[in-house]
Amino acid sequence: MYCVADFHQTGIVPTIHRLKSRPVEELEREILQWSDARKVTLLLPCLFSELSGPALPGIVEQLKHVPYLDSIIVPIGRASAEEFEEARRFFSVLPQKTILIWIEGQGVESLLADLGKAGLPTGEAGKGRACWLSMGSKRRMPPSSLS
Repeated sequence: MYCVADFHQTGIVPTIHRLKSRPVEELEREILQWSDARKVTLLLPCLFSELSGPALPGIVEQLKHVPYLDSIIVPIGRASAEEFEEARRFFSVLPQKTILIWIEGQGVESLLADLGKAGLPTGEAGKGRACWLSMGSKRRMPPSSLS
């Protein structure tokens, strides 16, 4: 499939319009079959304030029952050290390997500073940058946290 002239995608690329027209049970059955050969990781960026909001507790409850998820990476933004520890407890109920990344932590701040010194822009603070910072974290970090 050609997306633009200089970019080539091989394999299946999910798009929202294709996912909507298929029964959820069928999609989950296929993902479960694929998950034996290819581990599935969910990247779930959130702000600390969302832990006490209406959506995230329900999302975490549902994630407990997803059999094809091998791991979950959660970049936590706008959190103090104490709040990050609270987030660690909040997500500890998940049965999957869960990696928390403290976006305002010393490790991430140091990385951002080094990238800035090298002239590499990292974009504005927010969930987009949190996702970008999280890419590849599963292979480099232990399944606990980066702070």
